[in-house]
Amino acid sequence: MIKHFRIHGDNIIECERLYNLITKSIQIEKEERFFLSPACLSIKVTTINSDTLFFTYFSGFNKNKSDRWLTNIFQVLKDNGSFLNETPDVLLTEETSDGEKILIAIEFCNALQAGNQAWQRSGRAYSTARANICPYLYIIDFVKYELDENRNRKSLRFPNAAIPFSYYTASKK
Repeated sequence: MIKHFRIHGDNIIECERLYNLITKSIQIEKEERFFLSPACLSIKVTTINSDTLFFTYFSGFNKNKSDRWLTNIFQVLKDNGSFLNETPDVLLTEETSDGEKILIAIEFCNALQAGNQAWQRSGRAYSTARANICPYLYIIDFVKYELDENRNRKSLRFPNAAIPFSYYTASKK
């Protein structure tokens, strides 16, 4: 079996983070990395079952009328009901004979979910969920430590209960 996947991300770090999550769940016999262009990394993975998987990174989305890539993956979301220019950190897609199919959208967050940052991410989740074409995962560290001026742990901090509740409510839809 040969499959072609694309990882569209805010940046190459988040593309790599998703790739690492995926490859932790499959047994790899061989991995070959090469560049399709100076900005477009591609990885060929051969599994122990002799499957061939290609992962191509498209880091830096086509936002704000940018034309970095020939396709604009967010147009698919907008065509299906997404309405904000706020976008998830990464989208995993599969190239099929019918075009590019979005498999999953993911938001990574290592910061304490508080204030405007939390509501901005809620907007991303809600807008992506409105498109109703792929699952949306929000990967967070639920508990964080508040640090003192010397970066020593001071006390545990939890997000406002409304934040995880908003994701739970959105995911029920």
